[in-house]
Amino acid sequence: MESVEFFRRQKILLEDLFPESWFLKTKKKRHPAYIRWDLCRRMINQNGIIKFPEQKDELAEIGRIVLDSYIISLITRGDVQRLSWGSLSLYGDKLVQTKIRSRITDPEQFEDIMVELYTGAWHISKRHTVTPIENKRLPDFKVEFSNITYPIYRMQTSAN
Repeated sequence: MESVEFFRRQKILLEDLFPESWFLKTKKKRHPAYIRWDLCRRMINQNGIIKFPEQKDELAEIGRIVLDSYIISLITRGDVQRLSWGSLSLYGDKLVQTKIRSRITDPEQFEDIMVELYTGAWHISKRHTVTPIENKRLPDFKVEFSNITYPIYRMQTSAN
């Protein structure tokens, strides 16, 4: 995949994850997802070419875009090789999906949600069975291992 195509896909995928036209209407220009979306837009305008050394500070953000794509590819059963996403409806039930969509627009909660998704994706990558849970009295998900009889629950922080 050409680099410009990668950035085009990531921009579209971010737009699909957020409410319609959120990136065009938001005043939250410091939101981590907006920063990633804007970088994708700029990289598309540059035909996918990173201007080095002028844009060396952008490399860490490009790494975050790749990591986010990997995480979401795993939890949505997309194509990890192409870093393309499947469907969020394949991760958890409606309550879990509502929680994700309601918190991603908040810059204070976006990275927390990404850490939660990263943890679930890591277990999925190790072929563990992950069941996301949205219940204030329970942890974020249950993880089952083929060689362990009892499921393991991720500890929940008091902020959840």
